[in-house]
Amino acid sequence: MPSRVRDYDGNDVTLVEVGEASDGATGATGPSGATGPTGSAGATGPTGVAGSTGATGNAGATGPTGPSTPASAVTYAPAVLGETDGQAVAEALAANGLLIATKTLTANQIKDLGDTPVEVIPAVVGKYIWPLWAIGIYRAGATPYASGGGNITLGTQSGNVSVLSASDGVLVGATDQLLQFIQIASTGGDASAEVGMPIVAYNFDPGATLGDGTVDLIVYYCTVTP
Repeated sequence: MPSRVRDYDGNDVTLVEVGEASDGATGATGPSGATGPTGSAGATGPTGVAGSTGATGNAGATGPTGPSTPASAVTYAPAVLGETDGQAVAEALAANGLLIATKTLTANQIKDLGDTPVEVIPAVVGKYIWPLWAIGIYRAGATPYASGGGNITLGTQSGNVSVLSASDGVLVGATDQLLQFIQIASTGGDASAEVGMPIVAYNFDPGATLGDGTVDLIVYYCTVTP
């Protein structure tokens, strides 16, 4: 409550008690500030691990059917192996390609060709073997042969069909010689018996004697389906 006091001049002064001031309530939050500018892009990160291989795609569509073989090109075989038939040879070459066989005839084989044929091309099951041409290389030995007046002949094992032949007269030389094989006429025979037969070297005559040289045979041939 108020109280009275005197000031220095003797006047009465009423003192009033004043309370202490308290803090006011917290003011409201002001509005948010504007968004600042976007920062610069960061550095590029390292390359990630490669993904797994994808599944195999579907098979492509089947291509169009090729042209039919003309009737005139149907493969057939001649009646006997030794006959000349350009169409059969051409078709056989187109189907199977040109084949090559090599064989070295020893001195003992050369002298025994009249009695013992030597296989040059092995048999092919279900096919004729058709020698087209051949090369012979005589490798002279220490002793020349004495010619028996015959020929080194290439044909089927049966001996019914002879195709290529070269004179054994060149074997009498003391130096290396080339044998010239020529196409000869067939002696005939049952064609069916020649299917699947090998080609052999033989001599209808006694053949060369005495010598010790060798003959390298290189035969070019094709196979023909009967």
